[in-house]
Amino acid sequence: GSTLLGHDGRRFDLAGSAAPLRAGDGSLRGAVLVCQDVTARRAFQRELHHQAAHDHLTGLLNRRAFERALDELVTALHRGPAREHALCFVDLDRFKAVNDTAGHAAGDALLGRVAALLRAGVRGTDVIARLGGDEFALILVDCPQAQAVRVADKLVAAVRSLRFIWEGQVHEIGASIGLVPVTAGSGNVATLTSQADVACYAAKGLGRNRVAVYSPDNEAIAREHREISAADGIRQALEAGRFSLYAQPIVAVGTPESEQYFELLLRMVDGEGRLVPPGAFLPAAERYELMPALDRWAIGHALHTLGPTIAALPALMVSLNLSAGSINDPSFRPWLEAALAQTPVPVARIGFEFAESVAVSNLIAAGDLIQWLRARGCRVALDDFGTGLSSFSYLKHFPVDFVKIDGSFIAALGHGAVDRAIVESLNDIAHRLGVRTIAEGVESSETLGLLQQLGIDYAQGMALGAPVALGEQLAALRELDGGGRPKLKLVR
Repeated sequence: GSTLLGHDGRRFDLAGSAAPLRAGDGSLRGAVLVCQDVTARRAFQRELHHQAAHDHLTGLLNRRAFERALDELVTALHRGPAREHALCFVDLDRFKAVNDTAGHAAGDALLGRVAALLRAGVRGTDVIARLGGDEFALILVDCPQAQAVRVADKLVAAVRSLRFIWEGQVHEIGASIGLVPVTAGSGNVATLTSQADVACYAAKGLGRNRVAVYSPDNEAIAREHREISAADGIRQALEAGRFSLYAQPIVAVGTPESEQYFELLLRMVDGEGRLVPPGAFLPAAERYELMPALDRWAIGHALHTLGPTIAALPALMVSLNLSAGSINDPSFRPWLEAALAQTPVPVARIGFEFAESVAVSNLIAAGDLIQWLRARGCRVALDDFGTGLSSFSYLKHFPVDFVKIDGSFIAALGHGAVDRAIVESLNDIAHRLGVRTIAEGVESSETLGLLQQLGIDYAQGMALGAPVALGEQLAALRELDGGGRPKLKLVR
């Protein structure tokens, strides 16, 4: 190919071919030259190449092109003279609130503003990209760590001072930046991006609107590593089906009932077949937005995998926990509706629990879901009740069947008149609203006796039964004569 300069100064891309003209005796008499104007085609090809490497919304490099640029710089470090760059991951704080309240058009416009701000804050030789969502990345080329931190701090300050106005409403956001020095001793692209991701999460965990520099000796970084590793372990366990359900009884405190009521608790199994304590994986699942997937696994396993066995025990009621992630997931309700329609377990024997803090923090969504569940015949419990400052007033907004009085109040029940009065008032208000009460964390027969005196309806805790594997519990229930249940010996 070649370029032709026109008389008016325009350039034309040409593609051509030449063929010889020969006489009958084979001698060369001339040539035929064919030229084609391919200016438009090459411009189109260049545009396609540009689009493949750039984010359509901001015009910045996309993730693939950015990782390719980072790989080229890392490769050059091993071949050339000593140099030092800095890799930064930028995650916007409170961006989701703008998207949710002002709409996606506002969110897109805000991302464009942030992209322009980041461009203005770095040099032309630096590399900048939008990785997706509200995540950006930078490579500060030939920039030692101390200088890179100063640049990153200025970017955080610039984003924090950005006043984004949409339809008369002012929105303020922030940014957390994770920074990793890139030298000849650094790892590959996958290692560097993982380290930058960890550092960025550490910046968020330290209070947001700040820069965190990756260092394996930093305790905040080490904590982030553990949580990210835990999240990866959860994803692997989901793929392999390495979860199980445990059942803990909820027992009537007064006259024993024929109904057998169990809360189903999720447990994870590691690669070695050992149970992982809930505290070791649930916080990571909540932080990395994996709880909706865990909720669906638990519901599916209980209502479908074990559904026929549960349905065959007519006195058995089960209760499952729902997270904030599921409450706010618009696809969850249609999924749950299909699950309830397909299970052999009667809906009247299926219950769901919401933590009070989750319900209050998601007041409208939780209230709508609670009403929807009860309209379909499911029972609903409000868990950890009493921990909120306005528990009584919020209870009026949630038409639940049960409230589970938080175990911290139950543990202190016998220690003084104030603790007893708190439990008594929680129980009294719930009963006035037609809601039954469940005492959590009952550890002794003495506590059980006090609960009976106060008129608490149900109790749950180690004094009444530890969580056991649901399969084992179902097998034991099938063996009970006549479907009955063991009588409780109460302290009177």
